[in-house]
Amino acid sequence: MYGTPNEKSWPGITKLPNFKVKFPQFKGKGLTSYCNQLDEKALDLLSRMIIYDPYKRISAKQALTHPYFDDLDKSQFYFN
Repeated sequence: MYGTPNEKSWPGITKLPNFKVKFPQFKGKGLTSYCNQLDEKALDLLSRMIIYDPYKRISAKQALTHPYFDDLDKSQFYFN
């Protein structure tokens, strides 16, 4: 969806131990090319969940508080 990670999309990736310069380079098409039936909130949540850099990716706990889930009755959830 985002294409092959590079220094622009994931600063520091070329310094990771298993990074290969010869890895095939794929261009990204964007989420809407694959998920054209999702609304804005769903696309936002999904895009935050698939960020390459794990330090910038949304955590599971943060994801559960995302506006996408605002319509759910959260009174039975353990994270409240």
